[in-house]
Amino acid sequence: MTLTHLRQHQLRRVHMRLLTRAVEFAQESLELPDVLAAASRFFGQRLRDVRELEARLLDDDADVQFYPWLLWDAELGDGPLGLRLPMRGRSAMEHQVWQALLATRPAAWLLGATEGRTAHLQHLGDGHRVSIDEPMLEGGPPAGEVLVARVLDLGDVHLLDAVHAALPGRALAAMTRAQRAVQHEAPERQLRRLLNWAATAARASKPSRSMGLSPTGIRTTLVLRHHDEAASLDLLEAACARGLLEQLGPRRFAFMRGTLAPTGAVLRLHAERIHASTIHRDRVGDLQQALAELLPNASLTMTIHRDLNGLLEPKAAKAAASQGELRALANDWLNEALVDFGDRPHAEFGGQTPRALSQTAAGIAKMRAWFHAVAPLAALADTRYQQQLATLIGDFAAG
Repeated sequence: MTLTHLRQHQLRRVHMRLLTRAVEFAQESLELPDVLAAASRFFGQRLRDVRELEARLLDDDADVQFYPWLLWDAELGDGPLGLRLPMRGRSAMEHQVWQALLATRPAAWLLGATEGRTAHLQHLGDGHRVSIDEPMLEGGPPAGEVLVARVLDLGDVHLLDAVHAALPGRALAAMTRAQRAVQHEAPERQLRRLLNWAATAARASKPSRSMGLSPTGIRTTLVLRHHDEAASLDLLEAACARGLLEQLGPRRFAFMRGTLAPTGAVLRLHAERIHASTIHRDRVGDLQQALAELLPNASLTMTIHRDLNGLLEPKAAKAAASQGELRALANDWLNEALVDFGDRPHAEFGGQTPRALSQTAAGIAKMRAWFHAVAPLAALADTRYQQQLATLIGDFAAG
């Protein structure tokens, strides 16, 4: 082993040891008020205590994004949490890696050719190129992919610290624009903005799914009964592994193939029931057949048709089968309508994004009218959706 390779090996070991301690330190700090406030900004909703934050990290599998952001990017008054990491008595090499972590911002990189464990990356903002010796990338993402990643510059050596998102090559133009747009923003905003751009680019590269309710849309919900929650979850996760479904949350799935892919068909697993819903009534038969193939032991017990816009009328609300049904329908609609709300074009806004609309007085007025119209529906939903809506009003319609 040459001296250069020995230094790379030592730095990787130091880096992993330091990261392990840093993440443990972050986990121990979650109850701090300024950390909870920062987490609320990161997730775009008010988190009242550490249990809500831990549930959010578990639900969204977001720790790989949140902990690096909290440690190296977040504004906590005196800087990111990593500044408070105990470093007394640590080696000079550990201090060097620690300082590099504090100085490194996430960025969009184009993954070039890989040669064994060596990967060549090009920064999409300023175009500079680096080579890294990284075992993680050996046999990993193909050349041409775009990574939202942290790359540590240690002078003579570059290390891959974290990969927050990986996108197909067709997202290159969008992510180049994103990198140029965010690189002059405050450190705290850069990762969140890049991830928003990445989510938009990823959706553009997949078969589109209807994410909102059309003005005259009818939501049809198939209610099935099952007798083994764990077995049903195993079957749904196996379908994800085959590419038939996409897992949107711990018990929520969407179709990724066939005629159901563009219909917004969503499955939700409950303790004894499965709710499968779509706003495209001409695909209900396809949905029922797909469920029979995915979950052969589940039996259909009820089919519900609801005009969700009609739920805003007091008489229609009173005529609903139960308040529990109303709440489930309202949750379904808001859960889809509020995902990536700020940076996703909405039919209700003429195909524009709320972030773009918020730049003009007329746009803000249009959003306020929308918020007012859906407020009665939000009142039927769970508290967390009401909080999300309140946060959106503060972010986009406060002006």
